Amino acid sequence: MLPDIKDYTGSYTCNGYGSWGGDKYPDCETIQNDLENDPMTISADGTMHFHGADYKLISEGTKNDAVIFSIDGSGFDFGSFSENGRVDKDYDGAVYFTKETQHFTINDEDASYDIYKVHLTANGDKSSSAYISFSKD
Repeated sequence: MLPDIKDYTGSYTCNGYGSWGGDKYPDCETIQNDLENDPMTISADGTMHFHGADYKLISEGTKNDAVIFSIDGSGFDFGSFSENGRVDKDYDGAVYFTKETQHFTINDEDASYDIYKVHLTANGDKSSSAYISFSKD
């Protein structure tokens, strides 16, 4: 069953980033700072507003405990999601959006929280080697 974008509508607060793609990738710290003035949002029609641009999200499914929405035009390959999400090597920018549930144990009880991420790629790279993480408002 495909995830419903309506479960993800609303605004998001940026709370971190990770990048291992080298100098060709955008400066994630700058993106994080920009998101303070222009927060990420997702509308009921599947439009994600991220870092000054609007992207159409496409429901892909779930894999490796993550709910995945690709970005239209990115060339995202759902089948290779475990390999940093293969994408079109000529694409640059946001590639896919995920919700990942993190588990931990407190006093022998399972607890969890959700992390939302926008994964990025750089022109010339067929993987997505950076992400910006969010919490849902």
